[in-house]
Amino acid sequence: MAKQSLFILGRQPILSCVELESLYKGFGKQRVGDVGMLINIDPEEVDFERLGGSVRLCEALNIIDNKSWSEIEKYLIQNVEKYLGNMPESKLNIGVSAFELSVDPKQIMSLELNIKRMAKQELGRSVRFIPNKDKALNSAQVIHNNLLDKNGLELIIVGEKTRAIVAKTIKIQNIADYSERDYGRPKRDPRVGMLPPKLAQIMVNLTAGNDNEVDKDNPPMILDPFCGTGVVLQEALLMGYKAYGTDIDERMVNYSRTNINEWLSNRIRRPFSAPATIEIGDATIYKWHQPFELVVSETYLGRALVSLPPEDKLIDIQRTCNTIIEKFLINLSKQVPSGFLACLALPAWRKPNGSLLRLPLIDRINDLGYNSVSFEYANNAPLIYSRETQIVAREILLLKRK
Repeated sequence: MAKQSLFILGRQPILSCVELESLYKGFGKQRVGDVGMLINIDPEEVDFERLGGSVRLCEALNIIDNKSWSEIEKYLIQNVEKYLGNMPESKLNIGVSAFELSVDPKQIMSLELNIKRMAKQELGRSVRFIPNKDKALNSAQVIHNNLLDKNGLELIIVGEKTRAIVAKTIKIQNIADYSERDYGRPKRDPRVGMLPPKLAQIMVNLTAGNDNEVDKDNPPMILDPFCGTGVVLQEALLMGYKAYGTDIDERMVNYSRTNINEWLSNRIRRPFSAPATIEIGDATIYKWHQPFELVVSETYLGRALVSLPPEDKLIDIQRTCNTIIEKFLINLSKQVPSGFLACLALPAWRKPNGSLLRLPLIDRINDLGYNSVSFEYANNAPLIYSRETQIVAREILLLKRK
C-alpha cells in the first residue's frame, strides 16, 4: 500500500486546505474532519518547511472503522508491537494526540498506561509517555520531549465520520523559527501592518500551481510592490525564489533592505538564489524594470485601527484603499502577460455584527482585466485571514491576468 500523508491544519483551516490544493493538484485528497487533510503522497516527498498552513506532517498508519474511544483503545493496545516493535532498543518517548474525538485527557493517559504495561510485558520495552493536559499535545511539547527523534513517537488519532485515522508525526512547525522571522527582525512597524510569515508562505504557494518544488537553476522572481518591512521578500527567498520589492515609502524601503540584505542574509547560512532588489516605487504608476514572473503582496490596508471608527470614517478608509489598489491593478495589467498570477492580501473590516466590509473592486475584477481563481476547498467563500480581536482582516485573492 502506497504511503499517505496526513496534514494537521493550522488555525485558518480553509487557507491551509487551499494551500495544499494548490501545491498538490495531481494527488488524491480528502478532508479529515475539520482539522486534517489526507493526501496520496509519501511524507518523504513533502517539503514541509515550505508550508505555512499545516502544523504537523504525519504518515498515515491505519484506519479504524470505528471512532468510539473504547474501540480505538482496544485496537492500539492489541497493536503495540506493530507501532513500537521496530523502534530502537533504548527507552522510548511517546505521546498521544487526539483530534475530533469524544475523549478527555484522563482517558488518553489511561490508554498510555495500558500501552506502557503491554510494551513492558510483551516487548520488554521501557516507555516514557508525555502527560496530556489537553487532548492534543502542543508543538512545544512534541519538540521539547524529542518525539520526532529516532527514540520518539507521537501517535495522532483523528476522528472522521464513522472512523478514526491513526498516524505518526513526521515533522512539526518550528514555532521558534517562525517567531524569530516575525518578531526578531530589527525593523518592524505595526502601523503599516505586520504580515505573518506563515501567511506570506501560503500566499507564495497559491501562485505555485502544481510546482511543489522551486527550480533551483532558474528560480522565478517574485515581486512585492507594497513590500513594507519585507516579510514577503524574506519568505520568498527562504523558499528558493528570487525577490524584488518596491514601496512608495523610502523608510519602508530602508527597513526592507536592513531586514533582508543585512539581518536575514547573516541569519541564514544557506545562500539565497540572488540578493533581493528593493527600491522606491509607487505601485500605482511605477514601471518595474526587473523581470518578474509572479506578484505576491499585502497591499495597502489603510491606517492602523485600535477601534472601529464611525461609519462615515470607515467608508472613507475603504474608498482610499480601493482607489490605490484599483490603480495598482490597472498599472500591473499593462506590464504582465495573459495568464500571469498575482496573490494579494486586501483589507476587509469587521463590523460590530460580525460581517465584513469588503473592497468594491472585488466585484469588478473582470473589468480590471483579471479573473479571480477559485478553490474547491473554499466552497466559493472569501479567503479571510484574521484574529477575533482584529478590526482589519485580510482577504486573500488569487488573480489571473486575462
